[in-house]
Amino acid sequence: MTHEVTLRLSDHHYARLLERAGPEGPAEAAGELLRQALEGDALATQVGAHYQQFEAQVRDLRRDLATSTRGLLVAIGRVPAEDARRWAEQNLG
Repeated sequence: MTHEVTLRLSDHHYARLLERAGPEGPAEAAGELLRQALEGDALATQVGAHYQQFEAQVRDLRRDLATSTRGLLVAIGRVPAEDARRWAEQNLG
């Protein structure tokens, strides 16, 4: 099912639409631009959600790496626990 949408454009925007329209005409060009914009919004939302998940996973990995590194540095007897904690905070967040 499709729905008809009517809109008004200033002379400036109508001229820009005509530049993009090509042989199909301004109505088809306007419809295509609107569809692209709406689908682009959905894609941007999906990308944003994936980015937030990725960012959270990287934070978790860095925390786990810091914990493991502190444990290893102390276990091999190279540095005191406080120095290992400080090094992990400075270098791994």
